[in-house]
Amino acid sequence: EAYHFNFEGDVVVQSANMYLTAGALHAQAATPSGTTQHQDIKAPSAVGVDSLLKIHAREAVSLMHSGRTVRANRAEFDPREGLAHFEGEAVVEVEGAYLTGASIRSKHGVMELSGSDEFGRAKMRIKQVGGLGIQGASSMGEDTTVHADHIRMEQVTDHHHFAFTGSVDVKSGSLQLKSDSMAVTSRHAVDVGSDDARSMQVGAVQQLIAKGDVQIDRNGQRATSDEAFFYPQTGRAKLFGNPIINRQEVQLRGAQMELLEGEAIVRGGPKEDQLVEVTLPTLPNL
Repeated sequence: EAYHFNFEGDVVVQSANMYLTAGALHAQAATPSGTTQHQDIKAPSAVGVDSLLKIHAREAVSLMHSGRTVRANRAEFDPREGLAHFEGEAVVEVEGAYLTGASIRSKHGVMELSGSDEFGRAKMRIKQVGGLGIQGASSMGEDTTVHADHIRMEQVTDHHHFAFTGSVDVKSGSLQLKSDSMAVTSRHAVDVGSDDARSMQVGAVQQLIAKGDVQIDRNGQRATSDEAFFYPQTGRAKLFGNPIINRQEVQLRGAQMELLEGEAIVRGGPKEDQLVEVTLPTLPNL
């Protein structure tokens, strides 16, 4: 047995840690013990419920919760499972980042965005966090945009973790990166100007790990490898797994490489096929 509530027209739901608005909303609540679904209710304000079972919202749905704003055309909530599902031009906004997808699934604070053939791929834009260019502080004003088939976002005590899968494509200043998958860790930055002391924002990217057919293009130079580790705060990157750098007619190979601003350090390995190899253009006849 359950109560069913229908609300139409500029619906607002507010609780201690949530603010939800929608054009229409349907809620299903468990019937308190000792009552029945068909009991005649003369004083609606006195009616109690044991728990909310389901909430369906539609038409310009907007949810503000834990420093995040989620918007979509439709949403379904299962409070008992801590599960929410948003569909139709879904957007997540958190201070410092903006994510979009065809749909969003959220459970206990972990959010997963997916693209679709109709909507396109999932997308994340990290704003004003220093970029991912191997240029240290010189790129502090640059934004980073990431496209992928699937994006997973998780907030822990002092960091955000992002996982991207499916033909990842990154643009950050003069740097472009492609890979099969990618993981990003960024630190929290407390918004000291916020009235809410708990308000957190996506801060500077601490580490980025790209795996699978990694390709990095920067200033006319292309680097490829099986894995790449970026450390934007120190302006460097490390490549592993058959790393190769091509610049015009010059090619570098080795077991591992470290990329710095205007410099590449190539190291060999113990195996014969891991020796450092440099290919230069044909020299003129002297």
